[in-house]
Amino acid sequence: MLCKSVSWRDVPAEWIGCSGVTAWRRLRDWTEAGVWPRLHEALLTEL
Repeated sequence: MLCKSVSWRDVPAEWIGCSGVTAWRRLRDWTEAGVWPRLHEALLTEL
């Protein structure tokens, strides 16, 4: 899915394995916890 204007609540739960609200909360929590920069670094070291 490459569309920026889709709301999390509009994404079918079958696609992401949870409700849109749960997906949004996880994204928010992982962003606040700094997961994405750490994941990026870990992936770069694997290359």
